[in-house]
Parts: sequence; structure tokens; C-alpha cells
Amino acid sequence: AANPKRWTVKLLPEVAFFQEGPGVRKWQFRSTGIKLINVGNIVHGRLELSNTERYLDNAEVEKTYSHFLLKAGDLVMATSGVTWGKVAFVEPQHLPLCLNTSVVRFRPLEPYACDPIFLRGFFETQAFRRQIEQLITGTAQPNFGPSHLKLVQLPVPPLPLQKEFAQRVGEIRDVEERQA
Repeated sequence: AANPKRWTVKLLPEVAFFQEGPGVRKWQFRSTGIKLINVGNIVHGRLELSNTERYLDNAEVEKTYSHFLLKAGDLVMATSGVTWGKVAFVEPQHLPLCLNTSVVRFRPLEPYACDPIFLRGFFETQAFRRQIEQLITGTAQPNFGPSHLKLVQLPVPPLPLQKEFAQRVGEIRDVEERQA
């Protein structure tokens, strides 16, 4: 029942680039600089950056962590803790922002093998959760990372269907925002 339309099933690395943030240590935290994202910043499908105060020194980011700087449009996911799997998009007003451990960023491969909104939708399905639950280690503190994500399979409908899905999701989000 997971793939009634017989869409092509692909492994996640075939449709998206993904990367986990570095393991930044407490002694590296600063009170100003480049904001460091963590799992607590992903709240109800959005980034809420005001609820943490962890930064990295600008020079240290430039020297060591520049390849972990997020871009607008990146999809980020919490990969540890009880709220693992929650996702949000990075928006221009969130920048500059640096990945941290236990957060993975996703970018669909070019040319789009996968619409980013479709990808996010897949991550919010039981089909995705079940695959991760079979792969993750640690029951008290669930954790997963790129080695697990490489094994995730997803049905990939034709791009026009993905775009139609993305458009409908956008319409629903617009209604939700107006009501909020």
C-alpha cells in the first residue's frame, strides 16, 4: 500500500544531498557571531531561532565550518531526541546560520530529481518514520544520521505530480497562516 501507483522507488542519496552538522563543543559557544542551529529550533514545522543563544565565532566558522553554513531553501531535520524527524525550511531571514550535530540538511539534487516540498512531505509520512525506526540505534535517546538515511527508500512520482502536490501544500499553508 506504500506505493500503489508503482512509482519509481529510489534511495534517498539518488534524489537529495544531505549532510549532518559538526560536533561543536560547549567551549566553542559564543554569545554573538554565527547562530548555531539545534534540534530545539525546529518547532511546529518552522525554525524558531529565538529560543536558543548559541553562536560560533565568525572567524572560526570561516576557517573550519564554512561548508556547514545553511542556505535559504535548505530543508533541516532533527535526528535525535524524542522529536526526531521534525523538519523545517531555512528562510532568508534565518541567515547566517550554521548546522550543528543532530541536525541534517537536505538539498534536492539538480536538476530536480525531487521537489523540496515533496521531499518534506515524504519525511512527514509514516512510511519514512517506519524505515528510520527499523534503522535507528538507542531506545532511550533515538539517534540516526547519514549512514541510516542512505538506506531510506522513497517512491518518486513524476515531477509534474510532485509540483502539483507542492502547490496544494502551499495553498494549505497560506490558509493556515491567514487563520493564525
